[in-house]
Amino acid sequence: MSDTLPLVEIPANTWVDLNTETGIAVGTAMIFKAQSTQTQIRLAISTAEPASPEIAFPISTGENTTTIGSGENRIWAYSTSQSKLSVQEG
Repeated sequence: MSDTLPLVEIPANTWVDLNTETGIAVGTAMIFKAQSTQTQIRLAISTAEPASPEIAFPISTGENTTTIGSGENRIWAYSTSQSKLSVQEG
């Protein structure tokens, strides 16, 4: 597993392109960890900014991580409140 990158800020009600924010190439496996159990962060796999957070899936909270394998499109994150997300190449 590679080094952890700086935390990614997820502004409230805003989609964030995690590939652009982290510099991790599209299609590279990624590992995610929410920095708070109080906020739900949702991820979506899409070539363009998703139209709705309802198409996204929630990531694990607490000490658990969520992994998206290699070969996927761009990864987007969304939260209804200000959040921080740890991202690593996986």
